[in-house]
Amino acid sequence: MSTSAAGAVAHEYFEEVLVLSGSLHDLRLNQTFGAGYYACRPPGMLHGPWESAEGCIMLETRYEQQRPA
Repeated sequence: MSTSAAGAVAHEYFEEVLVLSGSLHDLRLNQTFGAGYYACRPPGMLHGPWESAEGCIMLETRYEQQRPA
């Protein structure tokens, strides 16, 4: 599996990711992240693309920044 065709991405929301099993390799950073790895990405943070030879199961949570009332 590879997301290299999509290139690096950024979102307009916060994203938290926890790798539950397997691993993924960040092609831009040239680093591999395995089970137990946690990341919190703020809006606009560039990340990816990824590839995984063995596959990867992740828990991903997305949420928007709270705006003052």
